[in-house]
Amino acid sequence: MDVSWRATSERVRSSMFFVLLLGVQDAIDAGIAYVPEDRLSEGLFMSQSIARNIVASVIDRTTSGAFVDRTRVAAMATDTVAAMRIATPGIDKHVGQLSGGNQQRVVIGRWLLTGPK
Repeated sequence: MDVSWRATSERVRSSMFFVLLLGVQDAIDAGIAYVPEDRLSEGLFMSQSIARNIVASVIDRTTSGAFVDRTRVAAMATDTVAAMRIATPGIDKHVGQLSGGNQQRVVIGRWLLTGPK
């Protein structure tokens, strides 16, 4: 199945259907991932850890009520670091300390966790 996407403002056309996006959650629900061109100002929380950056788009999967399941965050981040081959001594390191290529991998890994189509 060939699926191609073309974005025009908040409306996205797939070869299969049109999707009206009213916000980021609508895009995620439609299976669309957003990887910004400028990762430093739009894609990363530079003062936060690699783990927090990785789970930012799927934070609802790491919480129970008002509490964050740190074990789940660590597991998701560790798995993503391994899958994306991010060169880092650990997931608690600030993402701003990574090389540009590894920062880009963090952004892509974050959005892959949303299950894009």
